[in-house]
Amino acid sequence: MPWRARDVRPLLLRWRASRPQLKRIPLGCYNRVGGTGLLNAPYGEEASVTRHTVDLHVNPADETIRLGPLAVRFLVAGENSNGSVATFELTVPGAQRLAAPAHSHDHYEETIYGIDGVLTWTIDGRQIDVGPGEALCIPRGAIHRFDNHGMQDAKALCMITPAAIGPEFFRESAEAINAAAGGPPDRAKLAEIMRRYGLTPAPPSTQP
Repeated sequence: MPWRARDVRPLLLRWRASRPQLKRIPLGCYNRVGGTGLLNAPYGEEASVTRHTVDLHVNPADETIRLGPLAVRFLVAGENSNGSVATFELTVPGAQRLAAPAHSHDHYEETIYGIDGVLTWTIDGRQIDVGPGEALCIPRGAIHRFDNHGMQDAKALCMITPAAIGPEFFRESAEAINAAAGGPPDRAKLAEIMRRYGLTPAPPSTQP
């Protein structure tokens, strides 16, 4: 007997009638800041929706930390971004060199966006100028430092992803640098602070 499509139609109708009826829920993703998210649920059961809200505002980590002549203004810390990013402004006066040792970090990338002036970043021995409107991503493991070789003050936005360090590192570094009262800081103390926060000071032979 030849096969005919209409012969299976009753079977399809019975199969559809036997399927569990699922309630449609708008798609979304889990967000600790706000919004909705779908959680896993067994087949045939309705997924639960969780909503989280917080008091959002700009510059939630607004704090300025002075490390000698340099200034770090924290804007967003890890606790404000669920650990995804830390963001701060870096201001370096004209003709100013970095007091801390050149270093690398294995747990995060550091992205620099120039706002004012020009900062010269030395990365694995290569000098790269970053001016207004220019961006540079420093990869994990790259030895780097920065200097302002010009006469104009320089300002840059720095983004740490993920937020492996925060204001605490810069507060402790500020204490060591400011204790020198304008003279050379205790590099051994700075190196100890760096290691505690996951930064690796470069070997002395590679330091400028």
